[in-house]
Amino acid sequence: MVVYIAHPYRNNPRENLKRVKKYVKEAITQGYIPICALLEIGHLLGQIDEAEAMDICYAYIELANVIWICGDWENSEGCRAELEYALDLGKVIEFKR
Repeated sequence: MVVYIAHPYRNNPRENLKRVKKYVKEAITQGYIPICALLEIGHLLGQIDEAEAMDICYAYIELANVIWICGDWENSEGCRAELEYALDLGKVIEFKR
């Protein structure tokens, strides 16, 4: 099973990268194949268009069986958009702190 891991980035990039890596490790430990746009394209934010970045996130969400919404997602416009997209697709959602 594939899990997409959504996690805030911009408000504290260095710390958020540390945190999201823990969720990736947890996913692997639980037998998931993790997909995390933050690790894949986070370093490109500011270099690529925000809409283009979100399209990549949405494509990853389409591939996933389960979506983990992690961290302080309520204060992240990107995480809220990912959640809404996943809900529209009827994906299984799990909230992680």
